[in-house]
Amino acid sequence: MAYKKPSQKVTVTSETDDLESSGSTLSLLSNEGEIIYLQDPEDAPQGRHLGIYSTIILFVSRILGSGFLAISSGMYTDCGQSPFYFLLSWFVAATVAYSGMYVYLELGSLIPRSGGTKVFLECIYGKPYMLMSVTVSLYSVVSGFTISNIIVFGEYILHAFNISPTDFRVRGMGLIFLYVTCCIHGFSVRHGVKVQNFIGFLKLLLAALIVGTGIWVVFFPSSITHIEPQLSYGNFYPVKTSITLSSFASAVIKGTFAYGGWNSIHTVSNEIIDPVRTLKIAGPVSLGIITITYVVINITYFSGHSRFGARIKRPISWRCIVRNCFWSPFWTPVPKPCRPALCTGGNGICCLIHHLAY
Repeated sequence: MAYKKPSQKVTVTSETDDLESSGSTLSLLSNEGEIIYLQDPEDAPQGRHLGIYSTIILFVSRILGSGFLAISSGMYTDCGQSPFYFLLSWFVAATVAYSGMYVYLELGSLIPRSGGTKVFLECIYGKPYMLMSVTVSLYSVVSGFTISNIIVFGEYILHAFNISPTDFRVRGMGLIFLYVTCCIHGFSVRHGVKVQNFIGFLKLLLAALIVGTGIWVVFFPSSITHIEPQLSYGNFYPVKTSITLSSFASAVIKGTFAYGGWNSIHTVSNEIIDPVRTLKIAGPVSLGIITITYVVINITYFSGHSRFGARIKRPISWRCIVRNCFWSPFWTPVPKPCRPALCTGGNGICCLIHHLAY
């Protein structure tokens, strides 16, 4: 994205000056202590149409995908099968995610323009010319996070309809989902946002049901829930296998993967109404929702620990958790694999939006 030339220079003489009240929304701090204000960001052709709710939906949909479905078993093993260290690794991963998010919120407040990491790096490293643009573009294409999501989506949706998930069927279902999503966003941005908001609402509802069911299982007596509590003070701290600093660090890294996506909302800043204010509200709220959901679902996992064994072997085995712990009547009308398919599908939709934004 090409930048406009600076239109004016303003020297700040007081540290208490309100930089955001001057009308300019893009500024850079030079070595001489001067603030160079660039012209206001250009609006997207469809205008600014993403409010706080839609931005929260984008955040949650982008983060809540297939990550937490796939890596909990590995984290639990790396933490020596100790619930204490397992939950501690999740809190450390959440702290890392919050730290990175606030760095991006600060950069996004200075440079509220669509592009996200690409725009930020171009401002920081202006030379050589186009180096950051090419680097970020190659990374966006080569990383292929969207492909992994649609493959997981294809596997879960086939399980939901009791169809044998062969490689051909999984990839075919994923490609159908990918092409349909591209067509929706390509023909009508308005309808694409509506679909995205609807799926995001379902994911928020899913998170609320997870938290509610977790509270039901953990805090209500077993005479009501008919689930014997397995998590107690006696078995909360002991390490059952072995744990080292390197294995704990590995668990934290896996946890940060589950929080991936908190930085991608900045790729559509030109479509956000009052991006500085909206992002400062939507970012912490969204990450708070995700953190509560992850912690509660893992505590609930330990509460029903003996019902399905000590380890989760592969992502699809999360059906066992849903079947044994999340047995609430609220869940029964929905085929079990549809819930993780909803998470990965919504994540794929948001991934496509952010990749198309480049």
